Amino acid sequence: MSRHRSTNGLEKITIRIAEDADFASLSEFFAKHFPSGTPQRDPLRRHYLFHEGPCDAWIARTAAGTVVAHVAALPVAIDVAGNEYKSAWIFNIIVARESRHQGIASGMVQQIQSHYGTAAVLGANANSRGLLRALGWVQPPDVPRYVLIADPNYYLRRAFIQRRPKEVLRDLAIAAQRVGQKARSRPSTQDLTIERLERFDNSIDTLYSRLAPSFRLIARRNCDLLNWRFVDRPKFKMCLLQAHRGSKLEGYIVFGAMSRDGERIGAVADWLYDLRKLEVGEALIEGCIDILSSADVHRIEAWVFPDPMRRILRSHGFRKWPKGRLWLIDGLLSSALNNAKDARFEWHLTLGDANLDEEVFLVGFAEAEDYAILDVASGMQKLRAD
Repeated sequence: MSRHRSTNGLEKITIRIAEDADFASLSEFFAKHFPSGTPQRDPLRRHYLFHEGPCDAWIARTAAGTVVAHVAALPVAIDVAGNEYKSAWIFNIIVARESRHQGIASGMVQQIQSHYGTAAVLGANANSRGLLRALGWVQPPDVPRYVLIADPNYYLRRAFIQRRPKEVLRDLAIAAQRVGQKARSRPSTQDLTIERLERFDNSIDTLYSRLAPSFRLIARRNCDLLNWRFVDRPKFKMCLLQAHRGSKLEGYIVFGAMSRDGERIGAVADWLYDLRKLEVGEALIEGCIDILSSADVHRIEAWVFPDPMRRILRSHGFRKWPKGRLWLIDGLLSSALNNAKDARFEWHLTLGDANLDEEVFLVGFAEAEDYAILDVASGMQKLRAD
């Protein structure tokens, strides 16, 4: 196991992956530094991430055994123009206030890069961004966010929209009401079948191998990872749709819904198909919209890179949100992308690639002075879709 030691004042700090014996101290650290009700305080979530799943909990400990910093890392393979890079999505970067400005966070990020090969982060508060940029990380274009107002009257009826930017929601609702529910023309399905799934099977691995070369950057997907991320998570289960043509799997979409302050919000967590096959993408997103609409959501959100996906969203009434989702990658991944510039390739990054704290899944990145949350569960409700 990788270890890194540095001297800070009179104490020696050890940076390493947490072992079973460390989690009692780590729970105390979370209780002290994360507000009540946040996903990090949930023991079920911690068990799901670090015991049932592949996530690693990196900690910095003093010689006395006190945890003073934590970074979570999800190992992932990222394919860049056909070349595989071992990497990790990192999240929950937090250092105890009394231990800051001693180089601990920098040492942890560098140790993580060394351990996994490369690293990336989706969403970060101002302090985290400054730290990562100082270490040579690069900020690619934001992941675009698209919104479909499914119930315009809901927003127009409300005298005050609590969640900002309220003006954007109001304007989108007015525009949706003005345009009305435009009829969608479905392209020829050519014997395409859309079906609900309980779990992914190994056909996902074959689908990914077939489609990955068409993307400039894409996080590797497989059956075990997708089931862990979207099916086996505690308290909440996503809805899965697959598209088949005969016995051949053509694509899938993953989505869910949550209720927050009286507003029901649906979101696309993952979406993969051959971008040249418009009818597959259209059939999947229409199935998603139909199910979420039956669950009485007020709006549906999607965060996607590939332009063909964005065109499908726009044709179904989605409009681009003014601000996308920031993400950063380390120097090695940045160099790989720069060396792989090719107009034929599309970047593929969806919110489900890196997000594990449900609180941020649908409502944007929560910036706070003392902590950074960047993934997708508390407050999520089971999707009501028959």
